[in-house]
Amino acid sequence: MVPVLLLVTLACSSRGAVADHTSNSATHSAQAPGLQAAAVAAAPAAGSELLLNPSFETGSNSVSDNGGKITGFLPDGWADNTEWATPQVSLTYSISTQQQRSGSRSACVKVARGGFAQFGQYIEALPAGLSYNLSTWAKAVSIRDTSNPTATNSKVPVRIGLQLAAEPYTLFAQSELLLSVSDGWVQLKLPDAAVPPSSSGVVPVLFLMWVGQQGSSTAAEVCVDDASMKEVQQGGDTTANELLANPSFDGAAATFTSNVGNISGSMPQGWNDNTEWAGPEIALQYSVVPQPVHGGSSSLRIDVNGGFAQFTQWLELPPAEAYRLSLWARAQPKAAAAAAGEADSAGAGAGSELATTAAATGGLAVTLGLRLMNPPYTMFDWISANVGSSWTQLVLPAAVIPATAVANPGQNTSVGFMVSTGGLGRLWLDDASLTLVDELPEVTVITKRAAVVTRRYFCMNVNHLGGRAGDGKPGYAWPAVDFGLFRTWDSGNTWASIQPAGRSQFDWSAMDKDAAQARIKGQKILFTLGQSPTWASSQPQLPSVYGDGRGSPPSSRQAWKAFVRALLARYRGLIYALEVWNEPNLQGPEGFYNGTPEQLAQLAKATAEVLAEPRFSSLSVLLLNPPMAGLAADAVDFLTKYFVESKRLGVVHTGVAWHSYNLPAELDIKSMETMRGLLASPALGLSPNLPVFNTEAGILKDAFAALGNNHTYGAGFLARTFVLNWALGVQHCCWYAFDADTMEGLTMSTPEQQDATTLNIAGKAYTRLMSWMIGARIISMMRDTQGVWAAALVRSEPGSAAAAAADKLSRFWIVWNADYRVSSQQFVAPAAWKVSSSQDLLSGAMYSGAAVVVTDVPVLLMQ
Repeated sequence: MVPVLLLVTLACSSRGAVADHTSNSATHSAQAPGLQAAAVAAAPAAGSELLLNPSFETGSNSVSDNGGKITGFLPDGWADNTEWATPQVSLTYSISTQQQRSGSRSACVKVARGGFAQFGQYIEALPAGLSYNLSTWAKAVSIRDTSNPTATNSKVPVRIGLQLAAEPYTLFAQSELLLSVSDGWVQLKLPDAAVPPSSSGVVPVLFLMWVGQQGSSTAAEVCVDDASMKEVQQGGDTTANELLANPSFDGAAATFTSNVGNISGSMPQGWNDNTEWAGPEIALQYSVVPQPVHGGSSSLRIDVNGGFAQFTQWLELPPAEAYRLSLWARAQPKAAAAAAGEADSAGAGAGSELATTAAATGGLAVTLGLRLMNPPYTMFDWISANVGSSWTQLVLPAAVIPATAVANPGQNTSVGFMVSTGGLGRLWLDDASLTLVDELPEVTVITKRAAVVTRRYFCMNVNHLGGRAGDGKPGYAWPAVDFGLFRTWDSGNTWASIQPAGRSQFDWSAMDKDAAQARIKGQKILFTLGQSPTWASSQPQLPSVYGDGRGSPPSSRQAWKAFVRALLARYRGLIYALEVWNEPNLQGPEGFYNGTPEQLAQLAKATAEVLAEPRFSSLSVLLLNPPMAGLAADAVDFLTKYFVESKRLGVVHTGVAWHSYNLPAELDIKSMETMRGLLASPALGLSPNLPVFNTEAGILKDAFAALGNNHTYGAGFLARTFVLNWALGVQHCCWYAFDADTMEGLTMSTPEQQDATTLNIAGKAYTRLMSWMIGARIISMMRDTQGVWAAALVRSEPGSAAAAAADKLSRFWIVWNADYRVSSQQFVAPAAWKVSSSQDLLSGAMYSGAAVVVTDVPVLLMQ
């Protein structure tokens, strides 16, 4: 049989034009030693995978060639194919367990200066006369331009193509892009590559991926994962399983206008704007354009001139199923648009000035999700990414619509395939997809946490519904629940309330009360800065939610620094961390901030300067970013700009903060993925190891209307939030709030009646949850196919001399179902858990046996 080679070629290039190398590195077709053949039937099923070991998950084989210049290891089924090249080629292959895109492994290669790499796989008897979809994912781990060691914009060009494996080496199709280290994983996709008919019925071809040319001054390490080669169905890889109408945004478009003319343009058939509700500040222009496209004849362009965009297609889908969502996007932030003279950048390449500017600003934030159309507008799943000038694919592998999303069996659910954006600029969308997932993974493992849960993890926002001078309400009281960290926001302690009259006049009376209680209880303070006094405000007449001028940054950095010094000196040793501001992405008369991210970075710099002064440096007070209200695309865009400017100013953050407010609580998993992405981005100047604070987690009381006013939900939501956040790596989680009037509190207090000692259902659940978690370690977090979550914990038994000794550890599990409508699900703990009893979170009642009823309120299982 004639062998067909899937060949992956990696090489290096500094920034600049990419030459055509078909005549050299793409023409070798001899089978490399050790390459294995993947047998293919004469007519394989359309859509079936033609590769062996396409995700590089199994086995290894050694590589040694070219006089010892080509060495290392490749996964089973794959082998080097570069030994025919000139002697300058020098490569090292490896199997990485750290750089994988999915699964547990990827294949990587280090390419020395002046060289390139090819490795591949043969497929035997590939049918001719058909079309094939080819793809692989690639990531540039490191790039070094030896001719310019200080260069920060070097690129690794990577191209995939389908080529005849024998003379005349015809190149049937190709696709190309440039990778930088900051891009992360990027998919190279070549759809509908046609193989011409052959009298023998098969054609020898090469699947190639190659970059640059010999003689380049650049050395690099590149990893690849999740390669694929599949036959396309007749007419293209399109309609059979696709649930979206017009997923490629091709064909006719309708002109529309709304929101007093601020939202207008041409809308592709089947799609709708969903931003009109957000208010008059939204200004969007939609256009169906012929360039740039990822596939097909057109893409959708959205010019975001004010606010943000939210774009959707509404569908009626069966519940109790999982769906795969994907979308290709590229973006031009406003700063880049200005640099490009507002020209239509259809032809802007990855090495252009547009790409450089977009990288510096972090691109535009894009969120893709599957959302309930009606109240409570549950977002079943979502993913966010910063999108730059290269086409980037967002993928949700398995968004689940629970069975209880409808009242009666057999009904469909009204949902939206929803895209939202953050930041001003231009966005292109193309090749969306929504398909049914055949099977869910049996178990989802979130994390393993070696650290022991401490009291300091539990943080509390305290509003003092009564007890402030002049409010006409009952007297001051401190919360009756325990916690290790007190956050001052909405407690009456702000710069504006402490220093209302001028530079030299301070009123510490309210803050002194809280500080005295914190000292008595052994608690530390997280102080949220911001809210400028009118006398210090840069815009004293501008309305904000807490008073005119208070939402604007101060006109003087020196006034800000003077307040920070006074705060640290008065409460020396009590202040644990400082947040620069609260939720600055909420702007306008009803928001908390009226300024730019860059102005906040200046305040962060001023705060860092005070913390570095000799009299305060020994206190080790943490400096946190201003936490955003949630982590949707607009919040990520604001936070990215803040970090980029902070890095330019030399600000070193010693912690990061965010606010969750996800419904359900399990979506905190997605938020932490977003936070980890920010922490890992070299452009933002952060460290992946910084302590993470979730300084507001809670649920609006208004949400209970959609939940049947079932306040038991608040107790379950709270418990799941604290368990999940610790498992996800959050080091301090702050409930909002102990005594809030609009949020679910822990006390029977109301704005009309203060009661800081009588706990409600959620307060009792919080207290019992602390007893479950403190002193324990979460060793795994899983979800089974029935929607049951289980956090496995261990704790040293009293008197244990060695906590790590297996016979000195007690094991227990916190289990729940995330769906509040589940009320009678039976769960029997696996025999291996050796469960003998359980405890109810709300009542504390103990039950014997390994069987429990699982609801959205967690249950404790014990050995």
